[in-house]
Amino acid sequence: AWGVKEDLEVLARFIRLYLTRQERWLSPKFLIGESYGGLRVAALTAYLQSGYGIDVNGAVLVSPALEYGLLSGDRYDVLSWIVNVPSFAATARYHGRSSGKVPEKQNPREALTDVERFAVETLLPALAEGKAHRVHNKLAGYIGLLDEDVRRLGIRIPVHRFSRYLLEDKQRLVSVYDGTWSAIHSNPDGRLPGGDPFLVRLNAILAPLMNNYMRETLQFESDIRYRILNQKTARRWNWRSGLDRKQGFVGVTENLKQTISTNTNLQVLVAHGVFDLITPYFGSVLLIGQMNLDPSVAPNLTLDVYDGGHMFYTHPSARREFFYRGKAFYDQARGSNSVSR
Repeated sequence: AWGVKEDLEVLARFIRLYLTRQERWLSPKFLIGESYGGLRVAALTAYLQSGYGIDVNGAVLVSPALEYGLLSGDRYDVLSWIVNVPSFAATARYHGRSSGKVPEKQNPREALTDVERFAVETLLPALAEGKAHRVHNKLAGYIGLLDEDVRRLGIRIPVHRFSRYLLEDKQRLVSVYDGTWSAIHSNPDGRLPGGDPFLVRLNAILAPLMNNYMRETLQFESDIRYRILNQKTARRWNWRSGLDRKQGFVGVTENLKQTISTNTNLQVLVAHGVFDLITPYFGSVLLIGQMNLDPSVAPNLTLDVYDGGHMFYTHPSARREFFYRGKAFYDQARGSNSVSR
């Protein structure tokens, strides 16, 4: 069976067996996961601790989906409609469709302070009170869409609509994985049958590399097709198994809070790309604030925002900064301060 709990159990068993057979129980232990893998890592820190007596030294969550409810686009879950607005604005500014400062490669979030404040202090109350007419002009100005489109959508802007509308006059489609990347929209009247163009191109690069790595380096030869994204598995995934979620969407923020509060030495790094429209950084900003961690452990959880998208490390400057940040994080979590550039 494939599902949230089943996935955690398999990984926890593997980690326990690896530590036992390699005699590494006293070694520092680190976990890293990207996207759903970020959710997986956050849940594993708690699952390993409570179920197997394994404390983790450090956990790195890359572009994580901590709460799927924030990504749902449910009409009556108003918080889900504000988390993408800063990344929409960053993307619009990058393409010259909105006034305001384009996020810089260093500290890109700094340019979006006004948008973040607008999202929480103005847009959120307007959504909650059903008063779209008060803010649709300002929202349109921030995210670079036509006022008539924003008004028609009731200030609830789905990601795929933003992707299609931003550069519609140029017949270009903006990638939801990296807002800086656009492609010719070969089917302007509908979605592309092959999926997001950035992801399609990235997969075409990664698949040959992985197949070569498996055969040449790992010496593992098989005729089975390597799938970067397995849609069959995704369709059969049991999202309701484990994590005490009898209703609603899967989420791990409370699990992460519990682990940080119990294992007070655990260091956690959450890393996002500012142009990521799939798992927007502002969602993690809000969730971390809502965790309300005890002041004694709050510094153990940090959030970094990089110049890039969902796979922000495909941008050279972000990759370089993340490398040094990761090294500093590793040294800190294992009790060392020896970092050199």
